Amino acid sequence: MIKPGSLPAPGLVWGGYPQREVAPATWGEHVLAGLSATATALAGRAAGRRARFVERVRQCAQWAGSLSADSARADLRALRTQLGRYGLEEALVAECFGWTIQAVQARMGVRLHDTQIIAGWIMSRGRLAEMATGEGKTLAAALPAIACAMAGSPVHVITANDYLVRRDAELLRPVYGDLGLSVGVVTADMEPDARRVAYGADVVYCTAKELVFDYLRDRLAGLPPSDLHRHARALVPARGAAPRPLLRGLCMAVIDEADSILIDEARSPLITS
Repeated sequence: MIKPGSLPAPGLVWGGYPQREVAPATWGEHVLAGLSATATALAGRAAGRRARFVERVRQCAQWAGSLSADSARADLRALRTQLGRYGLEEALVAECFGWTIQAVQARMGVRLHDTQIIAGWIMSRGRLAEMATGEGKTLAAALPAIACAMAGSPVHVITANDYLVRRDAELLRPVYGDLGLSVGVVTADMEPDARRVAYGADVVYCTAKELVFDYLRDRLAGLPPSDLHRHARALVPARGAAPRPLLRGLCMAVIDEADSILIDEARSPLITS
């Protein structure tokens, strides 16, 4: 479970460009972390707990479908407030998933399977979920993306290529819209201004390569500056306009095709010349 206060978002707490500073881990720490994650995953596979979570999601979806338009908008606003305050608590995630599967069914005529809900729950807890081809990974990945975005954290959904970026974003755009969320698309052929606008959305679909190169461009431009530097720039007249970052920081990512992106592509360094 991602605890309250650990969901990064631009602002007073995390600064204007959130990013996590990670100290290099020793070999022993890597081994211990792997063993801990394995033990936690095994403990989390209890059929009873998964069944209870899925049942709760189904009940929330049924209840959401019974509300009037005005009541639905009010309830969604209240849910966003609660997620922003308390983080991805299990009960709030179940309610958010319920709203999502209701929107998917209304907009796309698709009923999410239990395996998709469970996979979304696993990902919302910061873990990897393995799904076979055809099990509906696109919709499963949307569940934690929506939960994090409703909690106020900018989300990057990272997938394998530009075709999937466009396809998945356009497929799910009506669903995000029903939940009060905006969607951005970043592809290789986009200019900096268009990228900046896209990255300003609640949920942004992109490839790992485009995201990393845009982050490197921000760093080459001297970004992200500290809050102190930003205040100094506001006080001292500048000869030229200060560069604006492309990203809003590295806050939250949902990774599709994790084996390809975290293993295969990760072996090739990305260099901005």
